[in-house]
Amino acid sequence: MLDFLNLHNNLAFTVSLLLVCGIAVLEFVSLLLGLGLFRFLDTLIPDSLFSFDPDSATAKLNFLPKIMGWLCPGPVPAVVLLILFLSIYGVLGLSTQALSLYFSGYSIPGIIIFPLCIFLSFYPLKWIIKWIHPFLPKDESSAVSQDSFIGLRAEIIIGTARLGSPTQAKVSDAFGKTHYVLVEPDVSDQTFPTGSVVVLVERQGARFKVVSAEDKQHKD
Repeated sequence: MLDFLNLHNNLAFTVSLLLVCGIAVLEFVSLLLGLGLFRFLDTLIPDSLFSFDPDSATAKLNFLPKIMGWLCPGPVPAVVLLILFLSIYGVLGLSTQALSLYFSGYSIPGIIIFPLCIFLSFYPLKWIIKWIHPFLPKDESSAVSQDSFIGLRAEIIIGTARLGSPTQAKVSDAFGKTHYVLVEPDVSDQTFPTGSVVVLVERQGARFKVVSAEDKQHKD
């Protein structure tokens, strides 16, 4: 079994399944600690990806919303997408290689099977997401835009935030739901260690610029 998993033409599939195990363990431990280690991935997926408008001026140029609209019936946590895709990719690839070895005695070259399974994985991924989506937790705050976080207080929960070196913080929206975002200081000579309370003042892509909550209060 180990020899089969360690075959050169199976390497990408084996690594995918190992990543799934690693992500699952880290996510479980981080949830127990209240960190939500991988929740910041959701900030990397714009809200517009789940609301494709075919009549918009950029619809023909921006194909990502169309793909996400085909793949997901609604917003899905990024870590769920990642785990499902890696799992399907790994299982599909290893199953295909096992059948190839059984019937022909040879494994399919990696240069062929690796990219082929990437495309083939999207079809079972679509149907699995469609099946599990009704069971995913939903609440009113799921429709809250990340832009609405501007002006809210957040707490640094991992590492030290420096300009050009963002770290993770948690912020609660108007509905009381906790979100995890990447933040960095708005001023170059500032740093915010773990436990610092900051205010989100500007959004730049997946990152938020922040200032000290105390400084913000004094200015106000």
